[in-house]
Amino acid sequence: MGKEHKTRAATDRRDDDLGPPDGWKDRRRHTERRIPTVEEQDMTETEWLSYFGASSTADKQAEEAAADIFDKVRG
Repeated sequence: MGKEHKTRAATDRRDDDLGPPDGWKDRRRHTERRIPTVEEQDMTETEWLSYFGASSTADKQAEEAAADIFDKVRG
């Protein structure tokens, strides 16, 4: 009972934008490649607190730790 050894393809099919497989009908009228984008946003401390504001003492300590890390990354 030997298992046959299957090798992987040398290239990754996701590297090529070949579209959907034959016979596939997409519900979208015009298909577009979905590529995520990343943008850096400048944020003031007030904005940071409005998004990630602390509500308890433990949260405030975590917030201060996060702010320290944020400062290190910035600078």
